[in-house]
Amino acid sequence: MFSLLTAPTAIPPVIGIDDEPHYQANLSAYRQSLATKEADHAHVNIQVKKLESGKTSACNPELKAFDEMVQGYHRGTVSLGIYTRALARKGGPPLAKPIALFLEALEKEETLDFKKVEQQRAGLVESLAQKMNPTQTNELVSRSVSYRAGDLSYGDFYRWIGTLCEDVGVPLSQFPAMAEYIRYVLLSETIDAEDLLAECRRREKILFEHLAKTDAERSDQSIPLHDAG
Repeated sequence: MFSLLTAPTAIPPVIGIDDEPHYQANLSAYRQSLATKEADHAHVNIQVKKLESGKTSACNPELKAFDEMVQGYHRGTVSLGIYTRALARKGGPPLAKPIALFLEALEKEETLDFKKVEQQRAGLVESLAQKMNPTQTNELVSRSVSYRAGDLSYGDFYRWIGTLCEDVGVPLSQFPAMAEYIRYVLLSETIDAEDLLAECRRREKILFEHLAKTDAERSDQSIPLHDAG
């Protein structure tokens, strides 16, 4: 299905075939769930409010603040960057590699001057154009097209740009903002999103246990609020 939807040519006709008993069972289950949807949501909201009330009275201030931040992240109101930095600032074991790489890339991203990057990108292309031979020019055009079409990764494209600069004698050091952007892109490509999120959840659990000082607090943390919602 993915190949059909992303094919560069016209999509051929697609016919879906479903098993009749399974289809009817799925349809019936969906229709039945609609009847209790609002009541189920109301019940969950009541339980969440009860948990919030209990945590407010039972949790120490640091634990409560951390819990609120975690809830915000899992509910989409706190960014991944803020969440990850909070996980790093709360102590605990050394940072796992995916988290450390993400924080390093985040810091680079926040310090990049993207306007200057674009200016120096244009200057770099102009300098390369003056020194490239026809074969190199054609290769740059071809790789640029593949890059913009998503057939070539950011990292592979900019690694090749770095090699091209060396081959034709255009030092990237003359374009420091662009060089820093390339380092940022290459660093970002080394981050595995699944590994990052898994390590964040693991560290989150460790920090909840670390911040919970009493038996009551530890009991409250057995059902984090973001899981209850």
